[in-house]
Amino acid sequence: MVILVTAAIAGGIITIASLWNYGAFVAFACAPLGGSLLAIIASALFSFKQRGSKHR
Repeated sequence: MVILVTAAIAGGIITIASLWNYGAFVAFACAPLGGSLLAIIASALFSFKQRGSKHR
């Protein structure tokens, strides 16, 4: 769970930093989308890692 929270926060910060040139409103409005996307990617990678270690 800590991994997903960290990934979501990092995704939000990365989104804000990358969209800051378009304005503060756009950057902060899109931050939850970037955070959620990175959390989904992290959970998928984590589940593939866990699934791979169970087969060995």
